[in-house]
Amino acid sequence: MGRKTLYLKHGSRLRIIGENFEGSELKPSIKREVPPPEESQPVIAKKEPAVKAQEPKPPEVKKEPTITVEQMKPVLAKTEPLPAAEESKPSAMKKEPRPAGEEHKELRRVVEAWKKAWEKKGLAAYMAFYDSGFQSRGMDFKAWKKHREKLNQKYRSIALGISNLKIEQASAVMASVSFTQKYEADDYEDEGLKSLLLVKRGKGWKIKEEEWKPLDQESRP
Repeated sequence: MGRKTLYLKHGSRLRIIGENFEGSELKPSIKREVPPPEESQPVIAKKEPAVKAQEPKPPEVKKEPTITVEQMKPVLAKTEPLPAAEESKPSAMKKEPRPAGEEHKELRRVVEAWKKAWEKKGLAAYMAFYDSGFQSRGMDFKAWKKHREKLNQKYRSIALGISNLKIEQASAVMASVSFTQKYEADDYEDEGLKSLLLVKRGKGWKIKEEEWKPLDQESRP
């Protein structure tokens, strides 16, 4: 036996929250009454949702508009075409063709000079009237020169008569001359039709071909 002591809690009503008993060796046990759930649970303050710290956004990179290759080409201002300037062409020295009469006079002078060189038996002056590609009676320039050299040595004098001279000019660099030729050398003479083909070499005329046909049956040397 012993003495019991009750511990009360005053609220809406008295409640035993503990008791003590003396006279026993056992230590008084204090029985703690678990309050009802609605009363024992502490009032927890309503936790406001934590404000989520906003992560700093990277600075927005302004996207440049895409430019195409065609757009990148520089826009050139349209220029009006300049009026074509008249070219000041140098007045070309147009070579006027010489009148046929002038060319014929020159060819007559050539034939006359050739005749005199033959009569004088000046072999070098005579051969100067012939082209290097000369051909006549199967002889070239060198063979013709030897032939004329022999005749000059054979005859002491040579005389030449020219009549009925005709000139036909095929182009500015080619002409043919024909005439009646009377040849006299010492006691020999003949008469025939002589034809000369002349070509222009530089500023002068040269005999390219030479033909002779007798007017009678005799053949000249």
